[in-house]
Amino acid sequence: MASPKLKIVGTVLELEFAAECIGRGAIVSQPFGDNAHYDFLVDNRKRIYRVQVKAASLKADGKSYSVNLTRKLPKMRPQAPGGSSRSVPYEEGALDCIVTKAKGTWYFF
Repeated sequence: MASPKLKIVGTVLELEFAAECIGRGAIVSQPFGDNAHYDFLVDNRKRIYRVQVKAASLKADGKSYSVNLTRKLPKMRPQAPGGSSRSVPYEEGALDCIVTKAKGTWYFF
């Protein structure tokens, strides 16, 4: 599970993204629970996009960023070594894009 500080950073980033989309006239919906592969559905009145918002981390060089492009799944046996979850790549077709923000600019993958 993410640390409380990382959870807050992610939540703030999600709110900023939703506000940016709404400010540009899109309709933004958020699923209940943690079962969806995406954070938001963004409807620009032409298409609905499944969007995952990810925080960018500044690398040790202080010049570039990294983004974790995996998602956490609970382990079937939480008592197994290595924590209670595992990182797996998103299934093909599960998302329309992953978005992050670095130095005030939004980036889409």
